Amino acid sequence: KKKRAEREQYLEEVIQEVRERLNEVSIPCEIYGRPKHIYSIYRKMVMQNKQFNEIYDLLAVRIIVNSIKDCYAVLGIIYTCWKPMPGRFKDYIAMPKPNMYQSLHTTVIGPKGEP
Repeated sequence: KKKRAEREQYLEEVIQEVRERLNEVSIPCEIYGRPKHIYSIYRKMVMQNKQFNEIYDLLAVRIIVNSIKDCYAVLGIIYTCWKPMPGRFKDYIAMPKPNMYQSLHTTVIGPKGEP
């Protein structure tokens, strides 16, 4: 049960790590992070009938790149930094949503051993 300020600090550390890794391979990107609001967590628990320990997106990092090739390259880099959680990957590039939204979603075990 981290306080919001602690989650924001953790996000900054993750974003800095990602930024450094992507700079090493010259992938231009924009990176944003946010802690999920407590009401959003509560609403997800109620709507999806989940316990708190089943909510894996308490923190989110969004990495925006210029090409599909870079998107998959970033995924590979993320997976070399942190271990992916089984069953927590969605490829909306290969299978776009009806509104043509394209992205990759994944959950990893972060630097402090938490999803």
